[in-house]
Amino acid sequence: MTSDVSKVSSEEAALSIEETILAQTAWFLHERGDVQAAALLLDVEGIEWSPGNRLGDWMDARLLVPGWLMDRFSEDLLARIRDALLPIAERNGVEGHSVYVGPALPDVAADWRSALQGRLTANTTTNHAARVTDPKPELRRDGFVFDSREEVRVYEALKRAQAALPANATISIFPRRWDA
Repeated sequence: MTSDVSKVSSEEAALSIEETILAQTAWFLHERGDVQAAALLLDVEGIEWSPGNRLGDWMDARLLVPGWLMDRFSEDLLARIRDALLPIAERNGVEGHSVYVGPALPDVAADWRSALQGRLTANTTTNHAARVTDPKPELRRDGFVFDSREEVRVYEALKRAQAALPANATISIFPRRWDA
């Protein structure tokens, strides 16, 4: 017996090859116990493949990440990701040679100057230089918006720590308000 509950066509559910490789790599690393690498891959916005040499004998994978996140990909961590990602890419029909990180570039329009000027002069407070224009629902908590899942985890840990403290002890938490 089949259910009529939100049937999704296989075309709608299909991932791009890059997203499939990224997802399989993150899950594989998680299953191996490399939680740090798996968690960082959650914030990778995509993979760009480029020829690894002039002849195009192989492809190099550039993990596209927000600029503020790039420093978290140490050589050791990137090596662990590479050792998982390249065999997974090969199984998905992409022969890769190396993996590196690069900044995810913003979408821009013809009025980018005025849009940026507006952001620079806006009287809003943020928790760091990155600004989210349309936050994902999983990055919102208690009316606040966060720029990564890591920030959400820190916020939730601080809330738990606050709840365990006596009433006269407090922890200050200052994320950016979405409605501000």
